[in-house]
Amino acid sequence: MLIAWVLHPRDTRGRFFPSIVGVALDGFGGAVAVWDLAREGGYHDVLAKRVDSNGNLGGQVWAAPPLQLDPEGGSPFLSVTNQTVHYTLSVPGEVSIELYNVLGRQLSSSSFFHQQVGAFSTSLPTDGLASGLYFLRLSTPLGEAVQKVVVVR
Repeated sequence: MLIAWVLHPRDTRGRFFPSIVGVALDGFGGAVAVWDLAREGGYHDVLAKRVDSNGNLGGQVWAAPPLQLDPEGGSPFLSVTNQTVHYTLSVPGEVSIELYNVLGRQLSSSSFFHQQVGAFSTSLPTDGLASGLYFLRLSTPLGEAVQKVVVVR
């Protein structure tokens, strides 16, 4: 959601004050404000600042959570009928795990609604898969991670 407005107030000397150009919700209870600061000579600086749900400025920049496969012996080659997928959430939200073949066709999908912060694991059925290369995609509120999966029969 973007709330946008532009204000161009001037001080008593005719200089521009910073103008708020927009505010966007960040999806974690906070917001990001973007503003324009007019400079002499017609130049403008565009600045942004995040405020969290407690009113604190700045804060941690979130990265996509790691996606780990934990096959037997740490090998990326899967030969069992089910594989365990481990992932970690640093913010609560919906998670989906999808498996694709090399042509981009989705072979399976699992969704988990409103998971809390923490480490999770789920079973990935591989018994119907032929030997070959596949891609596993984990989608979370913070982004997506993709990992290669090799099945050997």
